[in-house]
Amino acid sequence: NIIDQRLEAIRATKCERFEQLIAEAEALRELSDIGRAITKVKALQGSWKEQQAIPVLLNRRDEQKLWQRFRAACDEVFAQRDAQRIQQAAQQKEQAQIIRGILDAFVVSLKVNDANLIKRDLNQFRANLKAAKGNSRDLDDGLEKRVRDLLLQAEQRIAVLLHEKHSSQLELLAKKAAIAEGVEAAAI
Repeated sequence: NIIDQRLEAIRATKCERFEQLIAEAEALRELSDIGRAITKVKALQGSWKEQQAIPVLLNRRDEQKLWQRFRAACDEVFAQRDAQRIQQAAQQKEQAQIIRGILDAFVVSLKVNDANLIKRDLNQFRANLKAAKGNSRDLDDGLEKRVRDLLLQAEQRIAVLLHEKHSSQLELLAKKAAIAEGVEAAAI
C-alpha cells in the first residue's frame, strides 16, 4: 500500500536523522573547546526535539534506544564540562594557597629595619606573585585587597625607614658640627 510505503519512508528518514544527531553528539566528546561543545550539544538537543515533533512515530522501543544513545553522548559532554570546572576550582584553590604563603612570607619581610632589604624583598614578592598568578588575570577579592594593602605597607615602611635614616644622619651631622664649633671656639 502506498500510504504504508510513505510512512515507512518518513520513519526511515526520521530514524536516519536521529542517527545523524547521535553521531554529531558523539563527535563532540572529542572537541577540545568545551564551551563550543556545550553550545553545539544544546543545538543538537533542539534538533532532536524538532525531529520528535514529526507526527509519524517510530517503534517506541527503537526510539527509546536512539534517545538513550543520544542522551549518553550529550551527558558525556556535560560531564567533561563539569570535570573541567572541578579541575579549575582545584587549581584556583591551590593557587590561592600558594599566594597566601607568598603574602605571609612578605609580611615577615616588612618587620626588618632596613629599607634596602625591604626593597629587595618587595621586588622578589612581585616576581613571586606574578609567577604564582600565571595566566590568571585576577585573584579573588580578599587576596587582591591583601596584596594591595601589603604593597602600600611596604611603600610606607620604606618611606619611614628612609626618613629615619636621613634624620639620624642629619642629627649625626648636627652633633659633629656642634663638636667642630666647640673645638673652633676653644681654639680661638
